Amino acid sequence: MSRCKLFLLALLILGSGGSLLATFIVSGDCWYTTYDEKGVGQRRTTKAFTITVDGCRWRIRTAQSGANGSGWGTSACLYMEAANSVDSLFVTRVYDTSKREPSNPPIMPRSVTVTSGKTPCVDPDQFTAAIWFPYLSNCELKTATNGRVKYFFAMNDSMVRDDITFPFTARSVSNSSPPLLQELLLHNEGFESIPKIDGTLEKRPLKPPFTNGYTQISFCVLDFTNVAKLSLPRHSQIKYFRPASGATTNSEILPRGQIDILAQSITITNASLPPPEWVAPPTIIYDKRLPPMGDEDFWYFSKGFIYETNSPEVMRVLQQYEDRQDQIRKNTERLP
Repeated sequence: MSRCKLFLLALLILGSGGSLLATFIVSGDCWYTTYDEKGVGQRRTTKAFTITVDGCRWRIRTAQSGANGSGWGTSACLYMEAANSVDSLFVTRVYDTSKREPSNPPIMPRSVTVTSGKTPCVDPDQFTAAIWFPYLSNCELKTATNGRVKYFFAMNDSMVRDDITFPFTARSVSNSSPPLLQELLLHNEGFESIPKIDGTLEKRPLKPPFTNGYTQISFCVLDFTNVAKLSLPRHSQIKYFRPASGATTNSEILPRGQIDILAQSITITNASLPPPEWVAPPTIIYDKRLPPMGDEDFWYFSKGFIYETNSPEVMRVLQQYEDRQDQIRKNTERLP
């Protein structure tokens, strides 16, 4: 059965207990602020975003909006777009080739990177999870087990893994039906999780008084809005905290960073999202679901579609790579 059919079946199962949410499109602004040791904030970057939500499927486009703060580099992309399928994430980058120096070699202006997994990270270049969570929190939290969730507010995708989870507490809007998430707190348990090169995880204990942990991240909806009887977040905020230097209690924490998501327009639509496997050619595909080809990710040029990992087309690319490697080895053996 194809991925598209599996996904439609999953939506029917999820919707058997009640009606599915309408497809809606939110456009707005996302900005990131960092704080120094004295608690002074500095706006680092602002992004314009559009998110389309279709059940638990989504597509998010972000682009630079205005000038960045000092020390924050300018993105080389015209825009970036993230989308999900049943079990994979697809990130499209469309480069601004007009800003390249004439002496630089030409590049493929469009690329798509595919990874296994359905939970995005924040990623300071796109802020995907920060935009995704306010509108799809139910899709994530309904899969939570033992009162724990993955670290989807991480700035690095290497931290979004099954063995890095946080206990959380959630609060919904009182008297709302269905329940509307208003606040989520992620609780550090007294250690930092550090992924190692070999794939294992090191847990570094925090120093007193934080040996029992602290509230590391908070998510809060500051304002809701109603569109066609659908109540959605208008302004949401994610705050990152760190232990204060010289603290004597674990309540002495300081702001480290803050992400604001502000919806400027919300549209209800009947249009469904196209499969993320459909891409506009020419596009170079980097598929991290497959073994790398030497020192590079598995890659190929798309003709308008991203292949399944077990497709004949993928097998053909692998065979061509092996043939090239065999020829290189033979040529090397012939050298004196």
